[in-house]
Amino acid sequence: MRNFLKPIAPVLASIMLLQGCQGDGDAAPIGSRITVVPSEVTWNITIPPGCDPSTATTFVDRLFVINANDPDGSPLGETDLLITLQLAENTSTSPVMIMYADNGSLSGVVDDNDEIVSELGDGGYRTNTNDEGVKRVLVRMELSCFTYGGTMAVHGSGGRLFQSVNLAVEEDEG
Repeated sequence: MRNFLKPIAPVLASIMLLQGCQGDGDAAPIGSRITVVPSEVTWNITIPPGCDPSTATTFVDRLFVINANDPDGSPLGETDLLITLQLAENTSTSPVMIMYADNGSLSGVVDDNDEIVSELGDGGYRTNTNDEGVKRVLVRMELSCFTYGGTMAVHGSGGRLFQSVNLAVEEDEG
């Protein structure tokens, strides 16, 4: 019996983890979907000689708009979300991405460091869409001394919905 469970254990663990994402929001109907705009982000940077990561201060905040819709395209308000940031393997060990809730008075602007909701590898940000089926988050990415890749993954409605966004900082070839 133990040998039978061994190959499917990761799948079972993932299902249990995603079921733990369910909160008080309603379950999404079959055929519903999550969209994230933009769907991919890449920055090209020039790394100066002798760049010191401990004093690097160049970063960019990128607004992501997450929409949850039913099969007919109508908004799914109060949909449970789990949003995570993950670095690609062997790209960086520094804290190069931070997620902020866009709750402030100015859309697309970090109003206060109290809006930090998730850092790399911390298990993610549990939240809900608003009544219009929308959630806005900002991802701050370091652009000084590192090239790296990563993913922002959005799980919704207890794992029934999923969308991911590729994030990358690459060295300018020119």
